[in-house]
Formats: sequence, C-alpha cells, structure tokens
Amino acid sequence: EPPAGMDIAWMLLGISAFHLGDAVWESQVPALLQTLYPESSGQQPAALANLKLWQSIGIGAMFGLAQLSNLRLSALVLLVTLFFSSGCLLRLRMRVDLDSGKKRDRLGASLTNVCAN
Repeated sequence: EPPAGMDIAWMLLGISAFHLGDAVWESQVPALLQTLYPESSGQQPAALANLKLWQSIGIGAMFGLAQLSNLRLSALVLLVTLFFSSGCLLRLRMRVDLDSGKKRDRLGASLTNVCAN
C-alpha cells in the first residue's frame, strides 16, 4: 500500500529536523575549536584534525554496529553518545568566554575580567 500524504509530510519534516541538527553539529564544534585555538597559536590545525579523526572513528564504529543488524543497540549507542557529546559541548561552552577565547572560573566570570578589576 502506498504511503499516505501525511506520512510523506512527517517523513520530510523528520528529515528536515535531522538536517538542521547535523548543520548545528557540523558548524558549532569547529567554531568553538577555532575560538579556543586561534590561528596565531599554531594549534588550530591540530585541533581541527583531531575533531575530524574522532568523527571518522565514530563513523567507522557505527558502520561496524550496523553490521550487527541490531537497530536497538545502534540507536542506544547513538543516543548515549549524543547526550554525552552534548554535555561535553555545553560544559566547554560554559567554561569559555567566546568573545575572548579565555577560560572562565567556576562561577562563570571571565578570569580576565576578574584580574582587570
């Protein structure tokens, strides 16, 4: 039986949501790394190469899990890594002042602002 019109609409809406999330992950993590490691430090290429390395390892691991033909296990691994990586990104985002690229203290105030006063 062919899919109904609403089934196609829901599928397209889901695809759009996944693409939006992918665009966020593909842009925000490199942007944060470029803020943390300015080009003048000489560490930026290494940081971005490290990011691509871990992305490749993740793709390879998911390819291996897909060969097990266990959708629940693959979905569980994806959800766990999604929440873990989101938590790491949030923690890093809260510890770094994106305007200056400087670390913040535990209270969230920029260390450079505290030292300046």
